[in-house]
Amino acid sequence: MNPIFFGSADHQLFGVYHAPARARGRKGVVLCYPWGQEYLRAHRAFRFLGESLAGAGVHVLRFDYWGTGDSGGDVSEADLPTWASDVELTVHELMDIADLRRVALCGLRMGAHWAARCAVEHPAVDRVVLWDPVVDGVSYVRSLDQTPVSREGLHEVDGFTLTAAVRDGLASASADDFTRLDMPSMVLSTSEHAATDDLVSNMRALDLPVTFRMVPASPAWKEENGDFGTSGMPVSALQEITQWLSET
Repeated sequence: MNPIFFGSADHQLFGVYHAPARARGRKGVVLCYPWGQEYLRAHRAFRFLGESLAGAGVHVLRFDYWGTGDSGGDVSEADLPTWASDVELTVHELMDIADLRRVALCGLRMGAHWAARCAVEHPAVDRVVLWDPVVDGVSYVRSLDQTPVSREGLHEVDGFTLTAAVRDGLASASADDFTRLDMPSMVLSTSEHAATDDLVSNMRALDLPVTFRMVPASPAWKEENGDFGTSGMPVSALQEITQWLSET
């Protein structure tokens, strides 16, 4: 694993590059984290996924969005369009690092939306994994335990600042982000959800090249049984993603 900073002088992002086990690997994947506490809970699974893909000969770059994690900026300066642009910036960085012409994206939960929004705009993206995607942004925002904080217009969700711009952006997420994907995509679900089934049905009705995988596994993005940071290692899901992204 190689930690790096990239981007411009006024927009520095932090990332971790996983070099492939085979020196001549020609595939690349950008991993897109979810938002908030789901980012913290999924961090370990993303590290294992990066190592798994690299072991299969894939160049991997995972990164922190602007204003989050170890990247520059403040969350008060960030919004959903910025984070979607960060995905594109990371795609270019991985292509430069590994001298690639094509790159795949893998996004978990809200990260699936930012991956999809980049994919429909960026001609170099050739595959997308939508891992336990949030299908209804309004319901997602309603599910957040929002606590008002002293600064006007700001709330806190499990220790993460939620600005009005970010809240509105999260609420805008919908299945429409996914029904424009015209490249091979895989929807991977670790539990049964009617909304996910409907999403896959709609994508198939539009003749989109979508693959669906139901892989019962621990949710990488939430705490279970009070075991923060150690539960949620969905080994079977990571194996499925690795196989699909590394196949010829």
